[in-house]
Amino acid sequence: MSGKGHGCGRGATSKDDTPASSTSAAICVIWETPMNPGHTSKLVKWLINHPVDCIMLFSENKSAPRLEGSASGKMKVEICTVITKVIFKDDGNWAETFKDHHAKFSKAIQDQLGI
Repeated sequence: MSGKGHGCGRGATSKDDTPASSTSAAICVIWETPMNPGHTSKLVKWLINHPVDCIMLFSENKSAPRLEGSASGKMKVEICTVITKVIFKDDGNWAETFKDHHAKFSKAIQDQLGI
């Protein structure tokens, strides 16, 4: 495996790409593999369907035109928390870990988006 598509910094997963039993370290999400294409796809789909949030997350220009509708949060961190729930709350591999460590998953989203 080339490592391509792995949004992984600190933390660890077991060899079979399931969450590590130790949750004291940062969460290391395997974003996209041939066997599990879902995480990145869910992230991209959510971003496409929420253009107001995309402006808040990615625009440096504060005078950018405002789209109709409201963002999912007032700050980038709040928007990442919403995205985190969409992607991981009901995920078969991550749901249990997500319940107790949702802030770490939000950090994984922030890292993946580069914010």
